[in-house]
Amino acid sequence: RLKRKIQRQQFWLIFLYLLFLIYPFVSSTVISIWVCKSVGGHRYLQADMRQECGTDVWKRYSSASAGLMFVYPVGIPALYLFMLARYRGRLNEPGVRAQLGFLYDAYTGERWWFELVDLGHKLFLTSLLLLVPADAALSVGLAVAGTYFGLLCVLRPYLRKSDDRLHMIGQCYLI
Repeated sequence: RLKRKIQRQQFWLIFLYLLFLIYPFVSSTVISIWVCKSVGGHRYLQADMRQECGTDVWKRYSSASAGLMFVYPVGIPALYLFMLARYRGRLNEPGVRAQLGFLYDAYTGERWWFELVDLGHKLFLTSLLLLVPADAALSVGLAVAGTYFGLLCVLRPYLRKSDDRLHMIGQCYLI
């Protein structure tokens, strides 16, 4: 029985961590079907300029992508939030820490949720910003990066203050 429990914990750790690692790439791929560029009066998929947007083929792929948007870019952070909130009172227990610690161990106890904010910030800057019209993308990107920097300055979410400073310095380079 104990062996089965340990195996289950190891499975969840590997599964959740793997989702965490591939989240940016898969989310970007799912969202990229919606990013089209106008060239010579036609709109083409920016990820593959051979594919024209608005065609029947594009509509099939975009329909599938719409469903996957709820599964991956939205669903994975929602799963993490659900699990973290569910175990909120038990985050210091060894079993919970072994499964979910990679999401909250670097942060102070009151900022256990901050990795989800960071995931959202990264998703916006790497993928969702591509959906913003080109003439507004720079302004929107700067506004989001500046707001996130302000959040870092106010919340100071990390246990180690050197991590707070390092993250703020890295964010300054984005702004």
